Amino acid sequence: MKRTGWFRRHISIALVGLLTAAALGWQAAPKPTDLQRGLLYADLWVQTSGEYVACCLQTYQMATEQVKRDLDQYRAGESKLPPEQRGKPPAVVMDLDETVLDNGTFQTYLYDTGQNYSDDRWTKFMFEHWASVRLLPGAKEFIERAESLGITVIYITNREESLREVTIKTLKQWGVNTEGMDDASGLRLMVQNDGESIKKPRRDLARAKYNVLAYFGDQLGDFSDEFAPNHDNTPEARRETAYEYRQLWGTRWFVLPNPMYGQFQQVLRGEPEHYLRRAEK
Repeated sequence: MKRTGWFRRHISIALVGLLTAAALGWQAAPKPTDLQRGLLYADLWVQTSGEYVACCLQTYQMATEQVKRDLDQYRAGESKLPPEQRGKPPAVVMDLDETVLDNGTFQTYLYDTGQNYSDDRWTKFMFEHWASVRLLPGAKEFIERAESLGITVIYITNREESLREVTIKTLKQWGVNTEGMDDASGLRLMVQNDGESIKKPRRDLARAKYNVLAYFGDQLGDFSDEFAPNHDNTPEARRETAYEYRQLWGTRWFVLPNPMYGQFQQVLRGEPEHYLRRAEK
C-alpha cells in the first residue's frame, strides 16, 4: 500500500473516532480541499490529543471552583449592594459550538468530502447528523454543578433560529438540561437573529436580568466586541487587548481551545466578512 493511501485512511479513522464516513452516510471525495488539508493537524489535535482533553478539563475545573467562590461571595454581600443590584439570580453565559458542543465530525465531513465551510453545508449537516455531535470534556459536569448551586446556564450562540430544535435535541441526547430552550423569546438559548453575529446585545439582556458570574467561549468575541474581526483589528492589536484583560481570564472569562476555525483566521486574512458566521459560531 502506498504511504499516502495509508496516511489518508488512518487519518480519516482518527478524525471520526468510532464513527466512519460510511456509517454517517457521506461519500468521500478523491482529495480534500487545500484549506481542509491545511487544517488537518489542528483537527487531529482537537480530536485525538490528550492535551486537548486536559485543556478542557482544566478550564472547567478552574471555572467550577471560581464560580462557587463568586456565588458564595455574592450571597454573603448581597444585602450591602445598591438596591438595583440586589435580587438578581446568578447565571453563567456559555457559547455552544466548540465551547459546549464538539463538532469534530463536521470537520471530518468537510475534509472527507472535499468541501469548505458554507452556511448551507453547516445547516444541512446539523439536520442530518446532529446525533454525531459530542460534548467537550468537562462541559456537562460543569453545567450540572452550576445548576445544582442554583445558577442558571444561558447559552448565546450564532446558530440560527432554524437550528433551535436540532440544537435542543443535540444537548438532550447527552443529558444536558434543556428546559426553557424552546422559548424563542426567553434567555436560556439565544440564537443569532437577522444575521447579527455580534453578541453584545444578547449579553446585555442576560446582564439585565441576572447576576452573570462567568462567561465561556472559544472566540474572544464571546467575551467582548473589542475583539471583533474588523478592519481596525490586527493580530497584534487583539493580542494586546487580551493582555489588557488579564485579570478576567480564569476568573470571570474562561476560554476553550479551538485552532480549527475562528476570528483569528479572519484577522490573519484581512477579510473581516470572510467566513464570518463560521468563525463566530
